Amino acid sequence: MHTQANFGVAVLVLFSALLTSVYSYTITVQPHTTECFYEELLPEEKISISYQVAQSDYDINFKVRNPRAQIVYQANNQKENVFNLGENIEMGRYEYCFMNQDSKGKIIMWNVHGNRKLLSGQALSDEGVSPIRDELYTLIESINSIKDQQLYMRSRERTHRNTSESTNSRVKWWSIIQAFLLIIVCAFQIAYLKHFFEVRHKHGI
Repeated sequence: MHTQANFGVAVLVLFSALLTSVYSYTITVQPHTTECFYEELLPEEKISISYQVAQSDYDINFKVRNPRAQIVYQANNQKENVFNLGENIEMGRYEYCFMNQDSKGKIIMWNVHGNRKLLSGQALSDEGVSPIRDELYTLIESINSIKDQQLYMRSRERTHRNTSESTNSRVKWWSIIQAFLLIIVCAFQIAYLKHFFEVRHKHGI
């Protein structure tokens, strides 16, 4: 009976885990600009922030501060990264910032995963459930990682498609301009030759 109860709690934990809050965002960080965002956390909450730079040739600086404005995490010149905050959580507002120190804007995509205490409670402190809970946390992180990679690949595909469409548009307009210039040159040559033969005919040459 105790095993069945543990299994039932584990199933409840799994469904709760799969219902953890996931928020996806996209922003363009302008040159020499810092964009900051906030998350209000309570004790025992967990939060995970994964981010990627849409452009493959660019990277970004990332920093996290706790409610006392102390830097608890910093990563520089990363194209993609994952930050996990799940131990020694202080209640209050956490600030995380994307810093672009380059001369070009960068498109940043990031996801915020949080359990919002869905996985906390007296039932989960049972020794029989604790190993299952740990395994579920690992499973959740793997699922979230797969989701993030899918979102990243979709964004990369969208970025490449936009780049391809932009390139095709430039090629089209450049071809139109070249054709227009060719028509002008041909018209000028025809007019010049016509004038040349008219002058020769006028002078009886």
